[in-house]
Amino acid sequence: MACGVHKNDMIVWVGPQNYDHALSRPHTHVFNMTGHPMAGWVMVAPQGCASGAQLNAWVDQGVAFASSLPPGRNKKTSRDAGHRVRLALAAGRVVDRKPPRLYYRILP
Repeated sequence: MACGVHKNDMIVWVGPQNYDHALSRPHTHVFNMTGHPMAGWVMVAPQGCASGAQLNAWVDQGVAFASSLPPGRNKKTSRDAGHRVRLALAAGRVVDRKPPRLYYRILP
């Protein structure tokens, strides 16, 4: 992911090297949704991406950083976790697994 929208602000993944420079630009602030700032991500107020040129510049910066990263590994989804639990149940194995927001505990 290179960029997105949170409420009215644009979020852009600029990376650690460009983080301080991006925060020094007008209408930007720290991306902090959970009480912990996310390093490498900045939030851009609507005034900072109002024109097409401003929007393109932010999108280009996010895409450039995301494209520079090595391919990520395929992460399992909660659906995959549920499927593994059902397979384990069918095989009679004990499963104690905690995927995001779900808790499975299957006993024989």
